[in-house]
Amino acid sequence: MGVEAPADPLARGEEALRSGDWEGARSAFEAALELDEGPFAHDGLGRALWWLSDADGAIEHRERAFVLFKETDPIRAGTIAIWLAREHLAANGNDAAANGWLARAERLLGGEGPERGWLEIARGRRADDLAERDRRARVALDLAREAGEEDLEVAALAELGLAEIQAGRVPEGLDHLDEAMAAATGGEADMLET
Repeated sequence: MGVEAPADPLARGEEALRSGDWEGARSAFEAALELDEGPFAHDGLGRALWWLSDADGAIEHRERAFVLFKETDPIRAGTIAIWLAREHLAANGNDAAANGWLARAERLLGGEGPERGWLEIARGRRADDLAERDRRARVALDLAREAGEEDLEVAALAELGLAEIQAGRVPEGLDHLDEAMAAATGGEADMLET
């Protein structure tokens, strides 16, 4: 007897995302949107479309999710804004949009919590100064360890390693990259993106 899929389309979509079933996730979140134009359905559909290489569709739905989450869940809206900043730059080369989304994230996230670590990583990636990139990665790493956030820790270790390598501190950088890889492949991180 097989495992029965959840009846709720949002739950089905989240399960499909966790298992890497991008088409199944898209179908489930589209079904959820037919029932209710809620932020969770837009966010999930945006994430599924990203995995399906539809950057424009992903951005559109995650922007809608941002608007819907902004008043009810500013932390979630802030983390979506960080993602939107990255995607506007990567997919469209739109530096102004990326800067704007990072500013939105900063306003919503404030100065505390592990979510702030993701913002530090994003700001560090955009820094021209290697010392600034290194500093921001270390702040993110500290926030991750304080909160016990494994995915953030893996990402911060990788960013720190890259910054160190670019600054000529290759052995230290490789140690941090190797540590990030061991944590990610050893099952400590949950997010497929990590």
